[in-house]
Amino acid sequence: PREDGVGAVEILRGPENYLTVFVLRDLLAGLQALDADPACGAIVVRSEGKHFCAGRDWDTARDPEDTAQATYAVAPGLLALRTPWIAELTGGGMSVGMGLALCADYRVAADTAYLWPKFVKIGIHHGFGLTATLPWLVGPQRATELLSLGARVGMEQAGAWGLVDRVAPLEQIMDASHTLGAVLTAQPAEAVA
Repeated sequence: PREDGVGAVEILRGPENYLTVFVLRDLLAGLQALDADPACGAIVVRSEGKHFCAGRDWDTARDPEDTAQATYAVAPGLLALRTPWIAELTGGGMSVGMGLALCADYRVAADTAYLWPKFVKIGIHHGFGLTATLPWLVGPQRATELLSLGARVGMEQAGAWGLVDRVAPLEQIMDASHTLGAVLTAQPAEAVA
């Protein structure tokens, strides 16, 4: 973590930042290492390139270890962290990428970012916990509509619905997510956890 106690983990699979079980395991390991550090009071997860995460990497999905079950097995660890973590959204958070973003405690988004639960558009079941996290954030009826229609949600709407906590211009996104992290770090750790 930096001197002010805000740590960062970056997904380096740009420009799309497609996810595999291996990427998710590495992400969780990085988050858990910072979670175990008493000097870290908040963690920012960001991605290089065009998107926060454009979904699953279907090219590596042929690896026998990179299964949906193995991928979903990582999610409980993301939800069990005691240190609050912030998904810093640039570009799209699509399908499993949206699911990953909604696992975070907070979401700070560029004004040009979007969330897109497009599982229905590609003909597969909704994954990575969206059927649990999305209704919790926006209510069951709105979640049903979003998942059934596969609607793309811009940041103005996402902010109004409570899908994101802060929206900032793209060039200020790192400062915005770090500022939220610093505010969280300044709070008593046991109260925040």
